[in-house]
Amino acid sequence: VNPGLAQAATVNDPDLIDVFELVRDGEGYVLDGETRDFERRTASMTVRLFGPFAWRVTMPADWSAHGPVLHAERGSFAVRHAGRHPLHRAGLPHDARPHGGSV
Repeated sequence: VNPGLAQAATVNDPDLIDVFELVRDGEGYVLDGETRDFERRTASMTVRLFGPFAWRVTMPADWSAHGPVLHAERGSFAVRHAGRHPLHRAGLPHDARPHGGSV
């Protein structure tokens, strides 16, 4: 036994999500020294209120070369996840999945 040797095991899931802080330039963002426009899409989701009551929310959403963009007071951030599968396949715990187990 070597007292200077450490051994460890991990049970962590792989890091499959990256967040990029975007440099804004007017109505777009800078990537590789060029200003690019956001791609504007329509995003919709069902918000379950309680019991059988649900509300469908539709709103515009911006996308960058990295993925969907979240705009906040502190700046704009793009989220990229590995693969093109629903986010519940990207390591979210079962409890974090929407009701019904699908995204």
